[in-house]
Amino acid sequence: MVVLRTFEMGGTLHGLDLSENGGTLFAAVRETDQIGRIDLDTGDVSFVNLAPGPYHLRSVDGTDKVYVSSAEEPKIWVLDTSDLSLIGEIGFQGTGHQMVVVPGS
Repeated sequence: MVVLRTFEMGGTLHGLDLSENGGTLFAAVRETDQIGRIDLDTGDVSFVNLAPGPYHLRSVDGTDKVYVSSAEEPKIWVLDTSDLSLIGEIGFQGTGHQMVVVPGS
């Protein structure tokens, strides 16, 4: 394995996903309660605070949204992929772990 690039995220990563076009990497940084957004073309890294306990995340093609579960509370945050602004929250019972997009849904 050859490491091509590294990015400092400030803590241990948990959830990772790529944008629809593969140009942006999203990462949940649990230790700092942040979501990182890396522009893979420029190398620019930006963060937003998201507490408590950002955990798993999933970028959903065709929506410009990334869904992030909390390891601490029964909810999923919905963020805009362009600037990670909060669009909304989804409450549920239990802990949001892996997320799957069902084709055609």
